[in-house]
Amino acid sequence: MVRNSKLRNKLEVLPDKPGVYLFKDKEDTVIYVGKAKHLRSRVRSYFTCENDGRYQYPRLIASIRDLEIILTRNEVEALSTEAALIKKYSPKYNVDLRDDKSFPYLKITREPFPRISLTRKPHTQKANYYGPYTNVKEVRSLIRAMRGILQICNCNLPLKLDRIEQGKYKLCLDYHIGRCAGPCVGKITSEEYLKNVKRFIQFLNGRHDEIMKALANEMNKLAAKLRFEEAATVRDRLVAARRFSERQRKISIEPVDRDAVSLAREDNFAAFSVIKVRGGRIVGQSPFYMERAAELDNESLMEAFIVRHYDLVDTIPGEIYLQIEPPDKVSLSSYLSGLAKKKVSVAIPIRGDKRKLIETAQRNAEHLLLERRLTAEKRDFIPRAVKALQEQLKLPSPPLLIEAFDISNLHGTDSVASMVSFKDGKPWKTGYRMFKIKTVEGIDDFASIAEAVRRRYTRLKGVGQVLPSDTTSSDSVGQTLLSDSSQSFNSSRTGVSDLLNDSKSRTGVSNLLNDSKSRTGVSNLLNDPKSRTGVSNLLNDSKSRTGVSNLLNDPKSQTGVSDLLNDPKSRTGVSNLLNDPKSQTGVSDLPNESTTFPNLILVDGGLGQLSAAKGVLDELNLPDLPIIGLAKRLEEIYLPGRSEPLMLPRTSSALRLLQQIRDEAHRFAITRHRMLRGKRQVKSRLDDIDGLGPIRRQNLLKRFGSVKRISEAKVNEIASTPGISLKLAKIIKTSLSSYLK
Repeated sequence: MVRNSKLRNKLEVLPDKPGVYLFKDKEDTVIYVGKAKHLRSRVRSYFTCENDGRYQYPRLIASIRDLEIILTRNEVEALSTEAALIKKYSPKYNVDLRDDKSFPYLKITREPFPRISLTRKPHTQKANYYGPYTNVKEVRSLIRAMRGILQICNCNLPLKLDRIEQGKYKLCLDYHIGRCAGPCVGKITSEEYLKNVKRFIQFLNGRHDEIMKALANEMNKLAAKLRFEEAATVRDRLVAARRFSERQRKISIEPVDRDAVSLAREDNFAAFSVIKVRGGRIVGQSPFYMERAAELDNESLMEAFIVRHYDLVDTIPGEIYLQIEPPDKVSLSSYLSGLAKKKVSVAIPIRGDKRKLIETAQRNAEHLLLERRLTAEKRDFIPRAVKALQEQLKLPSPPLLIEAFDISNLHGTDSVASMVSFKDGKPWKTGYRMFKIKTVEGIDDFASIAEAVRRRYTRLKGVGQVLPSDTTSSDSVGQTLLSDSSQSFNSSRTGVSDLLNDSKSRTGVSNLLNDSKSRTGVSNLLNDPKSRTGVSNLLNDSKSRTGVSNLLNDPKSQTGVSDLLNDPKSRTGVSNLLNDPKSQTGVSDLPNESTTFPNLILVDGGLGQLSAAKGVLDELNLPDLPIIGLAKRLEEIYLPGRSEPLMLPRTSSALRLLQQIRDEAHRFAITRHRMLRGKRQVKSRLDDIDGLGPIRRQNLLKRFGSVKRISEAKVNEIASTPGISLKLAKIIKTSLSSYLK
């Protein structure tokens, strides 16, 4: 409902005609510009719908305080007016085309002997401008090559005809090496020089064949007049032109001009690639970026880019192929035809060479998006998808560690729960866990999820793990481990006892302690409470003890350990190292539990599965641990305390990360379930008989060949099998008696 009476009155009298609408905020600033075929229905829809799916839609609606409309004769005029107003006001909620003003233009001055140069400030002087060009290196290479081929001067002298006649200029080195025609001293007329400049523009537009044909004709004419030296110079220029032309891939026999445009998008950002074909050859690829792209769907985003992009370029080709069909292709084609002053067709190719060109543009756009993402991640030190997930779910910290649960069973049998871990947005296989469901019978995903969550986080709490909010420094970890000093020393005694019970370890410890320096170092190390905790955890692990044993038994190692422990700085370093749970894990090389609770828990399912898991966390006194559910059908995200799901755009990197985690948990669960089911299917009746182990089963099957033959055998025959007593033979006979029936 619109509470602003002024705005409400304007909405009531909106005409049902084409035009442009401008939304303004309380400061009378234009915050959004849009176009519509029917202004009345389009503008009123903003205030009658709850949400149209755009990321910033609620904020846009909340900011609107006034409305202004501009009626147009048709949709094409509305399109051009919208483009002009967006360029003028740069509204806050419209998509923003970035980097277009930073690209250079080619400037050709309007003089008797025009000069060619690159500039980033077009239309500041009387000259013809071409561009913009996104690949500056390629354009500079083209200018260098064409100056030599067409002998266009490289100097900045404003050549005037009267000063040339007066002999005010002198020849430079470029003339003597054949890279300039010498217009400064009248070696070439203005008409001939302008003809070369025209050829340069043709080459720039991809008309290579025309230039090479003209150079070949000129060479033949000179040769016919027996002016062989001049003909040889033209021949060299022709060879250079052909060599340069061959660098560019030819995709069409006909000298066509066309553009292929594709986009790739993620979150609030979109990358566009424009493949340019001139004269049947691919002459370049132009990258463009749009911010605030989440405001529009793919079709509208493509239309917005086409309008903004071709309003900036100097030439528009006759054919433009798009990856996605815009909302109104006919109006867009008419608008571009008006800009180009010729017919411009807009099409969406389905197959053939044109479709392959679109696919090339699509690969380039995806690569541009990847480059932008990596740049952002390098700057922020957090993967883009993880950061986006924090923003979308409003989490207190980035979910650098995510654990996900899924259930797999077949009609309630062989039920298992999988748990996968993702660190920094990537699978962390060390953190994967599998739970065989023990307390649930039949099909009950809610109870199964609850059991898996309870077992996982009960164990984490039991081994003294810390919550993410408690991991701000290594000191906090140390304090947790030192919470019970008597328990720590009891663990140390166990580890030292096992270590000293090994003869090799005793030798190493003896040699180490016999050295006065080593004794001093060990004494200082063990006098530090934090160091004792680290040594306790390290020595209490069997694999760690083996490593310490080998280290201490080596004379060279003893010397190194002695020097290390006797240095105060080294003792501090060893203390900090041993007191860090991650270091202990690295030293012992054990796949033990992760050192912290996850930053986010993901449950595969909807409200039911989420409620079951959330109830367990509350029972375990972990109510602040973030948890969500992801329903597969519509990719809905459920959050605790909310009945309505959160819907993220399909292009969201956060949603793609959640889908990847959910799918990995599903894959892991199915793999384990199939393994258990396979074991059950190959299970024989002998497996259920108490006292009959794998060796005895193997002996029975080796002698009798099958379970049926064992059941038909007499007790004495069974008892004569190695390892089978008479008592066990009777049990086997009784157990298999039902087999004959």
